[in-house]
Amino acid sequence: MDQFIKELEQAHTAFTKTVNGILNRAHKVAADDAKRLQSAAAGVFGKASATMLGNKVDAPVEASTKGKRRGKRGRRTAEELTALAQSAVDIIKSGGKDGVMALDVKSKLDGITGSVKQFVELHSDHKVKQEGSKRHTRYRMG
Repeated sequence: MDQFIKELEQAHTAFTKTVNGILNRAHKVAADDAKRLQSAAAGVFGKASATMLGNKVDAPVEASTKGKRRGKRGRRTAEELTALAQSAVDIIKSGGKDGVMALDVKSKLDGITGSVKQFVELHSDHKVKQEGSKRHTRYRMG
């Protein structure tokens, strides 16, 4: 009987060690998971609060070059504007009786601001007739 009690105590000790080892590993895993969850939550809440405040969260640290001017803006001389208006007149004349679409004139000549008709009449001695509106605007000499 003493032998049986000894074996029973040994089995109990082995079982207790096994259970304690499992519990210790479970606590370690829970602590690691808790740390990971806490850092993830801090990251999410940090981004959310920054977004609510209007800050860009993932903005690059270095200065952006987008939208910056490449050179100094300068005024165009009267001669440059007259030459540009004369080029527009030549393009409109090449359209003949049917005229030319506004998109064609503006795509060929960079620097015409606003209405082609107003630009040409302001910077040259020619009169231009305008037909249509918005993207269907056509110009012909008048």
